[in-house]
Amino acid sequence: MTQNIDLTGKLGGYTATDDYIAQKSEQGGRKHYLIVLPLPQVITTMPIPDPAVPFDDNREVKASHAKNFADYVRTHAHWHAGCLTIRTMSGATTFEPFQGAQVGNLQFGVLKVPRNARGIFKIIDGQHRILGIKYLLDSLAEDLMNATSSLAKAQRVGSDKAVIEQFEREIKNFKKIQERVESDCIAIELVVEDDTDLAKQIFVDVANHALGVRKAITAVFDQTKVVNRALNELLDGTSDDLITDRIDGYKDRVTGSNPNLLGAGSLSDVIRTLTVGINGRISAAQEKTLDQKDLARNTNKFLETLRNSFPDLNAIAIGSSTPADLRKASILGSSTMLRVLAGVYYELRANGASIIDIIEFFKKLSKHTAAPVSSATASGRLWLNATTEGAFADGANAPGSRAQAVKALVVAMVEWYHNPPTELV
Repeated sequence: MTQNIDLTGKLGGYTATDDYIAQKSEQGGRKHYLIVLPLPQVITTMPIPDPAVPFDDNREVKASHAKNFADYVRTHAHWHAGCLTIRTMSGATTFEPFQGAQVGNLQFGVLKVPRNARGIFKIIDGQHRILGIKYLLDSLAEDLMNATSSLAKAQRVGSDKAVIEQFEREIKNFKKIQERVESDCIAIELVVEDDTDLAKQIFVDVANHALGVRKAITAVFDQTKVVNRALNELLDGTSDDLITDRIDGYKDRVTGSNPNLLGAGSLSDVIRTLTVGINGRISAAQEKTLDQKDLARNTNKFLETLRNSFPDLNAIAIGSSTPADLRKASILGSSTMLRVLAGVYYELRANGASIIDIIEFFKKLSKHTAAPVSSATASGRLWLNATTEGAFADGANAPGSRAQAVKALVVAMVEWYHNPPTELV
């Protein structure tokens, strides 16, 4: 008996192209095609950046940044990323418009992309996202394979039921993430440009006209970080009098006549310093265990300590002076100096010093905070000679912000607490 089998259009593996719904438009005299690809399709179609060998028409890619993106997508079901910008050459793809599907200069249709397309595509913007997608899919596949192997071994050797159930939960979780990631998509804008030099100019134009996001904005908007959540606890009204209504939510730091004491970015740095020290980083494990309310309370306790120690800061809190005046007359007007004090506070508390003891120490420092720092005064020489890193420059109103110099200043001031110089006796 003869059976008729119709496989027309059912076996995609035998076609020479992948076909996508696309929007065609023009910009700057060039044709643009906008398509959407599932994440697995991105790494089979687009060139994969190599951190060791930069593309000749793009910058070096950082593996750590790509891995951070991979981790972001893996751990955030509601992740978001902008479209990738990819250059191609005229004739490399074929666009077949739908009949009657043109609105103004926009056309909708099918874009046919060759299966062996990597050689005809060049990345303009999106290297780290593409490499991150590859890292993500590879790591998920490897984790699933390892967990499956571990389960099989546990079953073979007769491991405890709890051990087997743990591997089963891991496999279920890995599969759930893998299914989500494989169904997620990302938009790709294909730009048609044959001239290599003009293509490089596109990359430069994209970079030159991209406005970076200030740390202050990230700190206020990004609620995935415990420090940022603590910052918002403080900004929402549960803050010490020293900073209430004196935080600029749109700037990293404030200068000159700005009526605020700190920028949101600087306050987030203070919160982080009070949590892990002057150069510390909050680990992924700490992100899961730290509570933003505790961080906010600890920050308020530090700010209260400053008010009780430094008359100039208390004057700000009660409204008899302004941050702008403070910046002219005292090193305490510097966000870097406040972060240094936070670092000293953290170290002293970690080593058992009481709040009262720290206040007494800070009161001694309060007599030496006049700005600008001058080698002609005893107070100025105290700061100028504090470290070999040159934390202060003669005539400066604030310490330098280099990480190494700031850390050295914190170390020196902690030593002053234990072995005070003559100026602090």
